[in-house]
Amino acid sequence: EAGTLTQNAPLQVLHVKKTIRVGDSNAWIEVEPVDDDLTHLAYLLDYGEENAIGRQRAELTLTPEGFIGSIAQARTFLLQQEAEKLQSQGLGTHTTFQELLVFDEHGPIENELRFVNECARHKLLDMTGDLAMAGIRLAGRFTAFRSGHQLNAELVREILAADQASSDRSDTTMTESRAKSLSSN
Repeated sequence: EAGTLTQNAPLQVLHVKKTIRVGDSNAWIEVEPVDDDLTHLAYLLDYGEENAIGRQRAELTLTPEGFIGSIAQARTFLLQQEAEKLQSQGLGTHTTFQELLVFDEHGPIENELRFVNECARHKLLDMTGDLAMAGIRLAGRFTAFRSGHQLNAELVREILAADQASSDRSDTTMTESRAKSLSSN
């Protein structure tokens, strides 16, 4: 309902130059270089087969149309025991089951999924916001397994640090080359 706004600033793109992975075997996120200017996202969600959320996968090449049609409407989710714990702490007391997805052992409580893989799509939405914190479009193939905001932010820091280190090396190499050519004259 908010609509879109065309920006007057040129789009800046940072191309990921090497594969970077953060996390461990329980939860991780990685990025690989691509040959285009786009952000490709994939999320693997795994709550186990016995859980109502289960295992889900979602993929998206991030475009305005893909964002609006595939992930913008994917709601946040949590398990009933998590919701109860938060409410016992005085958090989320005005939130209803219709505003987000709360799962019990049978599925969403007093609600229906908008997509079969809505939870995984919401994780793509989270990734999109976390990657945007870089302040520049990140061109790469991002794949995540059970990652969350903390790992996503860690990956962004690693990407920016690798880009800075690469820029520093380029500047140093240019300076050394220039110094050699000047000293030989």
